Amino acid sequence: MKILQINTESTWRGGERQTLISMDFFKILKNEVHLIAKENSPMYTEACKSNHKVFGVKSNLKAIIKIISISKNYDIVHAQTAKALTQCAIAKFFCKFKLVYTRRVDFIPSGFFTKIKYKKANSVISISKAIHNILESNKIFNNTEIIYSAYKKTQINKRRIEEIYNQTKISKKKKIIGIVAALEEHKDPITSIKTCSEILKKRNDIVFLHFGKGSYKNQIEDLIKKYDIGENYLLMGHHENVEELFDLMDVFLMTSKEEGLGSSVLDAFLRKIIVVSTLAGGLKELVSDRGYLCSIGDYKCLSKSLELALEKNKTNTDIVNKAYKYCLDNHNPKIMVKKYLNVYKKLT
Repeated sequence: MKILQINTESTWRGGERQTLISMDFFKILKNEVHLIAKENSPMYTEACKSNHKVFGVKSNLKAIIKIISISKNYDIVHAQTAKALTQCAIAKFFCKFKLVYTRRVDFIPSGFFTKIKYKKANSVISISKAIHNILESNKIFNNTEIIYSAYKKTQINKRRIEEIYNQTKISKKKKIIGIVAALEEHKDPITSIKTCSEILKKRNDIVFLHFGKGSYKNQIEDLIKKYDIGENYLLMGHHENVEELFDLMDVFLMTSKEEGLGSSVLDAFLRKIIVVSTLAGGLKELVSDRGYLCSIGDYKCLSKSLELALEKNKTNTDIVNKAYKYCLDNHNPKIMVKKYLNVYKKLT
């Protein structure tokens, strides 16, 4: 099967990582898969590194023109982001092709054009029950299929971990709370700061390492100063292949207000690192009975849950083992790709 993937994001986040994982496994299963990506973006660069054929474009208009010009050569065009769906929907006014869209965010779609572009999709995939329910209950798209995001097995990089210790001067006796999230409003880094401040009232053997960048950086730096937690809350910025560093962490924390699924949680599950999370979007489904859950913004609950998660006991051992097995059984990349192929085959 010939598949054209569309992902023209400028950043490298969960959706881009999932795009590349799916492309790798489409190729393993003997399908021909190509990509339209923004020229010199992380998505473009990583796909090229993996020896995929990539069409680089410089703008949304160029992406639309490229889709119009080459879509006839493919059995399926797969939009991996909302921006890609917009590009494909416009292209479909000028040419015909079978369009699949994967929705990864859990806010309610709105607007006249949004409804039009969803109608241009032949199939919409939700990556969690939360997203599926939003689309169904708001009558955006009926009968969406659920295909969960997949893990990617990654070797832990001990050299990079040692470099982090050397760079930060953190004592190896400290407990490390890991956060992998963009510094953006929907990830709620403000609650992460409040959670850190709260737990430091009870113990000072903890350091939060927050991997990610974004528009909230200056605001978060100001809050770190305000709460006087500079020695315990470190902004690490963007790190490529951050999953190689997960063995640094004693606990993995997610404080999102909105989350389609939370694929970084899968990295924690796979490394048997206990997860503390809000119940935003797909996180409730993912972490329920496999970690600790709190209401959105409830920093006191998150702080208490971190304390519980740091304990060495049978309860936590059972939790991480259950999460590990769940991850292997339900988020295997080959299974994910086979489910996508079944969707494609129904349309062709």
